[in-house]
Amino acid sequence: MSKRVERTVGSGTYTDAGFTSFIKSALRRASGRWKPRSEVFKKARVAKGVYRCSECEENVPVTVVNDKGKRVKGFEIDHVVPVIDPHVGFVDWDTFIRRLFVEEEGFRGLCKDCHSKVTQAQQEIASARRAAAKENK
Repeated sequence: MSKRVERTVGSGTYTDAGFTSFIKSALRRASGRWKPRSEVFKKARVAKGVYRCSECEENVPVTVVNDKGKRVKGFEIDHVVPVIDPHVGFVDWDTFIRRLFVEEEGFRGLCKDCHSKVTQAQQEIASARRAAAKENK
C-alpha cells in the first residue's frame, strides 16, 4: 500500500512542493516589475521593437513567430548569476530572493537563441546533479 502525502498548506490545497512552486512562481512574476530589470530592457533597445543581444551582439525583434505560427518572445532579460544555482539547487528563500531581485549589472538581455543555449546548459547541469544525488541515496 502506498503512502499518501499529507496536504497541510493552503487549506489542504498544496503539498509542500506545490506550495514552494506556487511561491517561486509568484516571486518570479513580481520580479518582472523590478525597476533595474526594466532599465536593462530599455538600454538594450536599438530601435522600435528591436533589441541588442548582449551575448551574440545581434539585433533581434522583441517578438518572433515560431514554427507553429505563434508569436513568442524573441528577446529576454536573463540573470547573469542564475537565481537557482544549477550546481547546488535551491538553497533557501533569502538566497532565492537576493538573486532574483538584483541590480542592473545582474541582468543581461539575450536573444531567444542565446537564452535557450544558456537555459539548456543550466538544465543539463541541474539534471546531472539530481541524478548523482539520486545515485548516492
